Amino acid sequence: MASSPRSRSGSTAGSSASRRTANAAARASGGRAAARAGAVGGNQNMVMVGVGVVVVVLVAFFALRGGSTPAKPTAAPAAAKPAAAKPAPVESAPPPAARGFGEGEAKAGKPPRTPAPEIDLAQIAKADAAVELAKAKKNEAETARRAGDHSAFKSHLDAAMTAMQQCRSAVEPYTDWLEEADLEGWAMPASYVSLQARLGAWDKLFQQIKKINPNH
Repeated sequence: MASSPRSRSGSTAGSSASRRTANAAARASGGRAAARAGAVGGNQNMVMVGVGVVVVVLVAFFALRGGSTPAKPTAAPAAAKPAAAKPAPVESAPPPAARGFGEGEAKAGKPPRTPAPEIDLAQIAKADAAVELAKAKKNEAETARRAGDHSAFKSHLDAAMTAMQQCRSAVEPYTDWLEEADLEGWAMPASYVSLQARLGAWDKLFQQIKKINPNH
């Protein structure tokens, strides 16, 4: 049975409408997919921007702090230097005023009953210095006396006598043994021979000062 033209026309119209509906649905679906893709892309971009900001902040933070520097290796301790050898002790020269003391010959004689005390050259130097001061004060006293200055004369003479007393005190620890050795005829070391000679010269000076001032 042949179909009428109105029926075919209706079918064709129905088919066209169905296609339009399907196309519209497809476009709508595509728009939603695109929107979702755009939203996802935007989120990714925001995440990347956020990460970049954090990196910049961290870089700036470490730059301000100077950054983390690696620990320097600890230097090995320096080897200890060997101790310097101590110089050999040098014998000290006698005081200038005591030079020549004890350089003569020893005196022969009986064996001493007691050993001679060792003479300290510093004491001899002290005695020599006192004698030199006594000589200077004696000369100044004589000058003051000739000038008629009695006060200065007495002051210088007293100083000369004090210096001679200091000389005697410096060698007193040795004079007792020397006197006994001289009386008993003991053998004397060269130092005591020198001391005996000095005592003779010092006694002459003392007598000169005493003669100037009869009050002593």
